Amino acid sequence: MHDPQDKSYWVKRGQELEKLFHETVHIVGCASSFPTAKIDDPYGHDFLLTRPMDLKVQIEPFRKAYELYKIPVEYAISINKKDLTRYTDLYPNIVFVIVVLFEGEVEIRQMTIQRARALVAKGLAHEHFYKNRQKDLSGNAASSFIFDLRDLDEIAVSVSDREKWSEVYGTTKTREG
Repeated sequence: MHDPQDKSYWVKRGQELEKLFHETVHIVGCASSFPTAKIDDPYGHDFLLTRPMDLKVQIEPFRKAYELYKIPVEYAISINKKDLTRYTDLYPNIVFVIVVLFEGEVEIRQMTIQRARALVAKGLAHEHFYKNRQKDLSGNAASSFIFDLRDLDEIAVSVSDREKWSEVYGTTKTREG
């Protein structure tokens, strides 16, 4: 047993464990590397992790979300059921990054596939069947899960050109919107 107050020992031990992790652990579908900043700062974060990401841009809210699922309209986002099913097998560590442009404002959140599946299993995401897609032959999803944006993680972002996102909002609205 080593003295828990011996900081220099634990920093060195931490570096040994980081090296061991890097050499022996593979996170399925992801890659990790040592950050260059770690060379100069042994107290910096341990790894950079790259993992698959699927971008979902939500231009308009799901207008019947509160009526059908008790999710306030301004927090309702959808992800196709077929994406969740497909990605569960193909990309078990994928992250959904959702850009929400309701009323032209930009908000960005993230959700791992594990979180999405857990929310579905707990009944906190609701499957919605699209009445006009039940006999669709063009590949459109027959259903989506409606999630509450507040169940997703906030992420720190910087948006350099919000005007371009406002243009996206202005030019992408559907007939119903």
